[in-house]
Amino acid sequence: KIFFWKYVDLSIPSSDNDDSKPKTYTVKKFLVKYMDYSYWEVSWIDEFQIKAHSFPMYVAFSRKFDMTLPMYLDDGDTLPDKSDPIIDLENISESDLYKTFYIYGIKPEWLQIHRIISVQKTNNGVNYLVKWRDLPHVNSTWESRHTKFIRKICNIKKHIIDFNNNIREAMERPQMFSKSSLKSFTYQPYSTTPEFLLQNQNLSLHPYQLEGLNWIRYSCFNDTNVILADEMGLGKTIQSIVF
Repeated sequence: KIFFWKYVDLSIPSSDNDDSKPKTYTVKKFLVKYMDYSYWEVSWIDEFQIKAHSFPMYVAFSRKFDMTLPMYLDDGDTLPDKSDPIIDLENISESDLYKTFYIYGIKPEWLQIHRIISVQKTNNGVNYLVKWRDLPHVNSTWESRHTKFIRKICNIKKHIIDFNNNIREAMERPQMFSKSSLKSFTYQPYSTTPEFLLQNQNLSLHPYQLEGLNWIRYSCFNDTNVILADEMGLGKTIQSIVF
C-alpha cells in the first residue's frame, strides 16, 4: 500500500579537493507498507523501486494523485520538507510517532496492539501473532517480543500476560458438553417448538425448521460433524441459534 509521496533533495558526493557548495538533485520518495508487515515497518523507497516491484499499484496511485504537485501533509495546509526521511525503529520514541507516522495518514490505533491471538516457537525464539487495533484480523502480523519498539512502546509484555491468562482460563473452564456427559442423555427430538421460545408467542419454528433443528441435535449426540445447507431465507441462522 502507498500512503504518501514527496520530493527529497539528495546530495551528490564531491571529491575531497572540491570546496564548492555541495550539489543536490531531487527525487521522489514513496511511503509504503509491505504485505504481512505491520504499519510500524513502513518504509520510504525510491520511485524506480516501486515501479519495478509493484507497477500496477504505482499506476493506480498516480491516477488518484497529481504526481507533479507535492502532496500536503495530513493537516491539509503544510508541505513536507525535502529532507531524506529515515525511520529508525531501534531508537524511536513516542514523541517521534507524529512526525514519523501520524502526519502521513497512519492512524495511531494501527500501531497499538489490540491483543495476541496465537504463538509459535521458531529457531530464533518465540513469535506472537498480533491483532492490531482498528484493523481486521487479516492484517495481523507475527512479532517478536524482543523487538525494541514492540517491547518499549507497544508494551507487548502486558499483552503476553493477558494471552497466557486467557489460555489458562480456557483450559480450566469446565466444558459444557463432553462425550462422556452426552452418553448419559437420551436423545428426544422436539415435536413442537421448544418451550424457551414460546415465552414470546411470535417465536415459533416452521415444521422444516424444527426438522433441521432435530437433525442438528441428533448429529451432535452422535458426535457427527454436519453442515446446515439450504436455500437463502429459510432460517438456517435461527435453527443454529436455537440449537
